[in-house]
Amino acid sequence: MREADFSERIKTILCERVGGRCSNPNCRRETLGPHREGDKRLSIGEAAHILGASPKGARYDARMTKEERESINNGIWLCSACHTLIDKSPDEYPVEELLKWKMIAEYEQERRLKGEDIVSFQSQQMERKKEALKQVKYATDCFHDLLEYSYKYWKMNFAQSFSNPIDLQNEIDDHHFMYEEELLHINKYLEKRDDLYEALNQHSLDLGKQVVELLNEYINLTTFQYYDDGIGMANNYWSSFFNMISKNIDNLRKIKKETDDILYSMYSA
Repeated sequence: MREADFSERIKTILCERVGGRCSNPNCRRETLGPHREGDKRLSIGEAAHILGASPKGARYDARMTKEERESINNGIWLCSACHTLIDKSPDEYPVEELLKWKMIAEYEQERRLKGEDIVSFQSQQMERKKEALKQVKYATDCFHDLLEYSYKYWKMNFAQSFSNPIDLQNEIDDHHFMYEEELLHINKYLEKRDDLYEALNQHSLDLGKQVVELLNEYINLTTFQYYDDGIGMANNYWSSFFNMISKNIDNLRKIKKETDDILYSMYSA
């Protein structure tokens, strides 16, 4: 027996948790079957150590205790061929990979027990990721479309005649009834920004660091400060908003295009 071998109970549990199949996703060989003698069975399965049982073992970690090495958490059920494979090439089969194998094999066996179709864990992750990309793309499109609309509205109605922020705010205040409907629509940008921010937080792990950083930069470009005296006498909200749009629209477009290209590439992968 090795320095920290598994108990027979743990070996049995490791085997049964994956339905007696090899946990290597590229193998999935049945490891249990009948012997030629009617009162015996054959097994080509083995309880393999994820982190070596002894100093000469593959992926040995000296920091582990004997109890940790021989615990079920350090075991994975494999056919004898795959067991030999992972121990002869430990660099190609690191701890993280073997833990993933174990998780996927147990997940698939759980679905078999429930009578559900076996959808590979990788496929399920990919579908989840694609759904995340679609939701973030939709939220980004809705937000950007409203910002583009706001910019065109400013360009058409205010850019030429009211280049001074004070004049612009006075025009909107004095003739608010003329602009009210459109401004109410434009002000939904706050709602659209919150939707994007929520989608970004919810799916950040699927999006990756680059997309998260780009969209955070995008959101930051749409924030602005304005003055409000709180009694309705002085407020420069709209002049500040349109100043933000006119100043940042080129950068917003640039980030949007770069983000779209990355999202499309990720979705098509």
